Amino acid sequence: MNNQSVKYIALTFLAALAVIAMMATFAALSPTLQRTARAQGPPTMPPVPTNTPQPTRTPKPPMCQFLIATGANGAGRGRHNPMQFTGTVAKSDFRPVNPAIDGSFDAVNLYGTAECRWTATPNVPWISMYQNSGTVPPDDIHEGVHFTINDRARELPAGHHQAVIRFQVSAGKIGGPNSLYVNLHVREPCRFHVENTYLRYTMKQGQDPSSIEPLTITISNRDNAGDCTWQLSPDVKWLSVEPSNGVLPGGRQQFLRARVNDAASTLPARNGHQANIRFSGELINSSIGGQLDIEPPPCNLRLDSTKVAFDVRGPQGGPFEPDVVRLLLKNTGGATCQWHTTPGGWIDIAPDTGDIPPNGGTPIEVTIRENANSKTPGEYSDTITFNAGGTGSDNSITINLTVGPLPCKFAVGVIEQLDFKRYPNGKVIPENANIAIANAPHRQECVWVTTSPQWLTVTPDKGVLAAGTNAVVAVAVASDETSDLAPQQTHAGTVRFLAPSETNGSENIATSLELECLEDEPCVALHSSRTSIIFGEIAELTLTMRNPLSRNRLTVNLSLEIPSGWSLEAGDFDANCSSGLCASRHLISPGDNQEIRILASPNAPNSEPRDSVFTGRVEHFYDDRGRAETYEIQIPITVGAASEQVIADFRQPTNTPPPVAAVIAPTAPIAGSGVTAPAPEQNTPAPPVAAMPLWQDWRVLAVGAVIILLFAGLILMAFRGRDSHRTRALEAEIRALEAEKRAILLEEEHRRLMDQEPPRPISGS
Repeated sequence: MNNQSVKYIALTFLAALAVIAMMATFAALSPTLQRTARAQGPPTMPPVPTNTPQPTRTPKPPMCQFLIATGANGAGRGRHNPMQFTGTVAKSDFRPVNPAIDGSFDAVNLYGTAECRWTATPNVPWISMYQNSGTVPPDDIHEGVHFTINDRARELPAGHHQAVIRFQVSAGKIGGPNSLYVNLHVREPCRFHVENTYLRYTMKQGQDPSSIEPLTITISNRDNAGDCTWQLSPDVKWLSVEPSNGVLPGGRQQFLRARVNDAASTLPARNGHQANIRFSGELINSSIGGQLDIEPPPCNLRLDSTKVAFDVRGPQGGPFEPDVVRLLLKNTGGATCQWHTTPGGWIDIAPDTGDIPPNGGTPIEVTIRENANSKTPGEYSDTITFNAGGTGSDNSITINLTVGPLPCKFAVGVIEQLDFKRYPNGKVIPENANIAIANAPHRQECVWVTTSPQWLTVTPDKGVLAAGTNAVVAVAVASDETSDLAPQQTHAGTVRFLAPSETNGSENIATSLELECLEDEPCVALHSSRTSIIFGEIAELTLTMRNPLSRNRLTVNLSLEIPSGWSLEAGDFDANCSSGLCASRHLISPGDNQEIRILASPNAPNSEPRDSVFTGRVEHFYDDRGRAETYEIQIPITVGAASEQVIADFRQPTNTPPPVAAVIAPTAPIAGSGVTAPAPEQNTPAPPVAAMPLWQDWRVLAVGAVIILLFAGLILMAFRGRDSHRTRALEAEIRALEAEKRAILLEEEHRRLMDQEPPRPISGS
């Protein structure tokens, strides 16, 4: 039996096993499928009950269970009998004592099975009902039934009064008390009383009114009296009472604070400044008197200044600042002050003596004498005392004088002129120039700094110059900073010295740089007109070439390395670029001038400033390249930071799928309020559903799909094995034929060699 027969037998056996497995699966699933079909079929009918006689019950008639509830604690709880109200005789200010539970009730039918139709009737005319009847459904509460005390109560005398609100229902019964009692306490009118009879204050003229002790006014209201709404108003400005109005309940006291205010400072010195405080309001008409005695004080000399020392500063020889110190000498006493003072050695006081009447004042000017100009730098002080003689009223101040050195006097002198010439070979004439700086003697040190064009170097460019000293500053051309300058032109600039000086504070020296070409020498230069660009702009480099008329044809070779992130744009530069290195060759005829533009731009924007350097070399020669002159090139270009919008526009947008919004099913609102019972569950049978066919059950379909895939896989493996067997057989036959062919060729070659025939090439397979 060959391999092909064995494969067919195995394939038949596997197919039989697959059929048997499918039949066994159907047999195992059949009970479950039958139960599913029965569950999805029409519902079975319950057994018919037998006609067994049941005992009959007489239904109870619906009943009303009426309750009176007060307060906010729920039906039938928190009752408050009687309810309390208060008010004043002949006034309409009647109100509940406890607004939370007095003045309202709840009509409740909590346990009844029938609705309650109720009525409420007060037995007095001074009670008004907002609602005197109503209907309460079963198991419900009729909340917020209010009543109040009306204007008829104004006719009641002072004392306690009681009323009853009686309740009736049309059917059912009333649980608990069927009446609601109301107590009304009518108070007497306001009985306002002021206990103090007179207020008396004493002070000295010039004394601070806030230092006078305040006095107390006591007001009261009689017990069981109504509220007293009061206010007061003193008839003088120098007296203040706090508080000035209020409401005083019955049986209460209140203390008022009466004080002398700042207006008393303007009153003359005498006794008997009278005041009257009047209390007013409904049923209030009271007043209280007062008096302020001001004693005239003796001479009281006072220096009106918050400072006890003054600082005066200036350089040696003056002037000094401030030049005048102004003071005010006052007399706050009741008698004239005769005062005097003694000037110091370098201080002038004007005036230095005089008389000041009560409440008067004299301005004083303190100046620095001329003899202070001769003082050497240092610290000096002097004290000035103003004396009123015999009164003990002495006042002193101190003058502090600081004498400093003279300010810096900075001078600049040009030793060599700052006119430079630079040639293409890098030579600069002159190589450097010197500037002399100096500070005058007996001066403050000079702190100086310089500013200059970018193509100049100043050494040193800043420093500190002591008094009476001088220094030399060297100025030279910075050759590495001249590549951006246009050749064959003169560029002007200024060297500026900045120093705090008694002069104008700055010295400016003109300078210039001329980029020249020798008359009989070639002139070749590469420069950039702009060294700072932003994204979207183009950096322009210019190669300037000049060949003198007296020379032969000039050859110029330019090699330029383009920085990473840059691209060359269209321009005059015909370059051969490879991996960022560009080269060009130019032939300049005698007497000819050429300018070649090189345009480059950044490839992408950047969020931070980016510095790039174009590097390379320029080579020029006539006939002998071995005598060529070469210049190294380094031209920095700064690309400014691009905005976020420019960067975002440059990038490709990404497609992000929108988020899937979650669908939230709305919740049903909870209706009703108060105490409610849970709703009973409804057992509603589901509508009958037709039985699902056997071939529509997902489990049967799944098993069938698995068996079909298994069977297909077995068939594919069988055919693949057959194909591989055929392939191996063909490969064996080909190898046998090749071996036979090679043996024939070898035999022919051997025969030819034996016969000494000319050799022939052996062809391979």
